[in-house]
Amino acid sequence: MGKKKGGKKEKKDAGEKKAGDEGPDKEAEFEMLMTSKNLELAEMKVRAGKLADAIYELRSNNSSLGETLVGVKKDSADILAHLERDMIEKRGTVATLATSVEDLTAELEATRERIAELEAEEKARASEFAQATRSIEESENLKVQINDLRQIISNQNKTIQSNDMSISSLEQQLKAINRTHDDLKLKLSRFSTEHQVADHKWTFKQATQRLKSPNADDESNIPAVRCRNSLNMVGRSVILFGGTTKEGKLCSNDTFVLNTETNEWEKYAGSGDVPCAR
Repeated sequence: MGKKKGGKKEKKDAGEKKAGDEGPDKEAEFEMLMTSKNLELAEMKVRAGKLADAIYELRSNNSSLGETLVGVKKDSADILAHLERDMIEKRGTVATLATSVEDLTAELEATRERIAELEAEEKARASEFAQATRSIEESENLKVQINDLRQIISNQNKTIQSNDMSISSLEQQLKAINRTHDDLKLKLSRFSTEHQVADHKWTFKQATQRLKSPNADDESNIPAVRCRNSLNMVGRSVILFGGTTKEGKLCSNDTFVLNTETNEWEKYAGSGDVPCAR
C-alpha cells in the first residue's frame, strides 16, 4: 500500500511538472503570435504607405479623384492608428484592416479602370487632332495650289493683253498698209488722153481721190473715194465731180467751167451751187 501512495504522488508531481512545462510554451507561443502579428502590422503599414503613395500619384495624375484620394488616405491613416491602439485589445482588428485594404484595392482597381478610360479618350482626341492637322496641311497645300493657279492665270492674262496689244498694233499697221496700197492703186489708176474737137485740142484727165473723214478712225459714213474728170484747153477747163461731201451730203452733178483768165466758175448747164470739194 505504501508503494501505491508513493506512486500517486509521483504521478501528481509529474502532472504538476507537465503543467508547469506547458506554461512557458504557451507564453512563447503567444509571443511568437504577437511577433507575427506585429510583422503583419508592419507589413500592412508598408502596404498602407505604398497605397498612400499610389493614391497620391493617382491624385496628381487625375485631379477629379483628388478629393477621393485625400479621403482614402485620411481613412487609411485613421484605420492604421485605430489598429495600433486596438491591436492589444482585439485581434479581430486585423481582419477589419484586411477588409479595408480589400476595399481600397477595389477602389484602386476602379481608379485604374477610370484611368484606362481617360487614356482611351486621350488617344481618341490625339487621333482627332492628327486628323485636324492633316486637314489643315491639306488646306494649306490647296491654298498654295490656288495661289500658283492665280499666278499662272495672271501671267496668261498679261500674255493675252500683250497679244491683244500686238494684234491691235498689227491691225493698225495693216490698215496703214492697206491705205497706202489703195493710195498707190488710185495714183496708178489716173490717166489722161488728148482729143481733137474741131479746131480745139482738149486734154481729158480722170483721177480718183480719197475723201478724208473728220474722224480718222471712222470712214463708215462717207464713200471712200470720188471720181474727178476734167477737160482742159487753153483758157478753159471743164471739171466733173461725183461723190459726197465730208458731212455726208450729196455733191451736185452739174457741170461748171473755170475761166482761167478770171479764175471764176461759170455754170455751164443746169443749176446748183459751186461744186463741192475741189
